[in-house]
Amino acid sequence: MRPKILLVDDTPANLVALRRLLADSGADLYEATSGNAALALCLEHKFALVLLDVAMPDMDGFEVARLLGEAEAQKDTPIIFVTAAFVDEAHRLEGYRAGAVDYITKPVADAVL
Repeated sequence: MRPKILLVDDTPANLVALRRLLADSGADLYEATSGNAALALCLEHKFALVLLDVAMPDMDGFEVARLLGEAEAQKDTPIIFVTAAFVDEAHRLEGYRAGAVDYITKPVADAVL
């Protein structure tokens, strides 16, 4: 069974860029353009990894990460924040407190991802 990766970003161009970077990963890629859509997908699938934007209109990535951490089925799923807006140390620490295993900035270098 192939691993599943969830890509969450409210900007479609960012999802396209992530999809290109992960095209040869051997994983099935799923996309969500909002926190609510990401949470709904997490009710249906067990993901090996979530790449999560921070700044989104319906709820920010920190809240999504906290909610995923409370869900029994997803609590051990690694979350990597991918952001262009919140690159300072305070936000990075908030990301780790919310449950992230890493916090990377856009544009994402393929070697980093």
